[in-house]
Amino acid sequence: MKQNTAILDIGSSKVICLICSAQGRDSITVRGAGVKEYPGFENGRFIDEQLFSSAVVDAIAMAEGEAKVRIRDLSVGVPASFSKLVLHEGSAGVKSRTGRINGDTIDDLINDSLTFEQPEGYELMHSTPVEFKIGETVTADPPLGQAAKEVMQTGFRAAVSDALSRTNLEADMYISVPLSASLFVIPEEERTDCAVLIDVGARQTDVSFIRGSALIACETLGIGGVFRGLRTIRVLDGFARDM
Repeated sequence: MKQNTAILDIGSSKVICLICSAQGRDSITVRGAGVKEYPGFENGRFIDEQLFSSAVVDAIAMAEGEAKVRIRDLSVGVPASFSKLVLHEGSAGVKSRTGRINGDTIDDLINDSLTFEQPEGYELMHSTPVEFKIGETVTADPPLGQAAKEVMQTGFRAAVSDALSRTNLEADMYISVPLSASLFVIPEEERTDCAVLIDVGARQTDVSFIRGSALIACETLGIGGVFRGLRTIRVLDGFARDM
């Protein structure tokens, strides 16, 4: 990690900006944080892009003010609602004179796995190996295998870029929230076969399935911690007001 790195986490009800720095070899210190609520998103669309843009600007300003530094490097978390998982098979033949797998074989496999039919309106974000097959044996090693590709909506990137332009910033990296959260929360030994992460947000719940270091399935449910069907009564100046 560089001296100061910022992370922009876009949730379904608020935008969070964290400014972090490395502390020793294995620790991270949060030097500044900014949290700004906004109307959120539903069905892969921001409810109000203008208010979203303002929330991004405010969250960044709050984090910079607390950390007393200017953000130079920024990574953006991409929510499940704005991403799609594509499982794709790639293959490579062994071309070495010895008949053994070498670096050229691995390069051919990686290049082949990058050729896939990308959904319209999306762009590649991650490509992670899931499993490899040599003959009839499935292993954790190359050269024949399946990759999990995560693509994000071009509209999401455009909305984030427009918001960041108000602060003269550009995103250095876009990161899948379901993948990064699963890798961080679930221990490696529990991900060997398959593990499940349930992430409950304000407006939605994401259910992610991860195997090893790859996301193999992700579904979004249109209900979260805020029960929108609930009607509350608030007494104000002697009158009952339906909220």
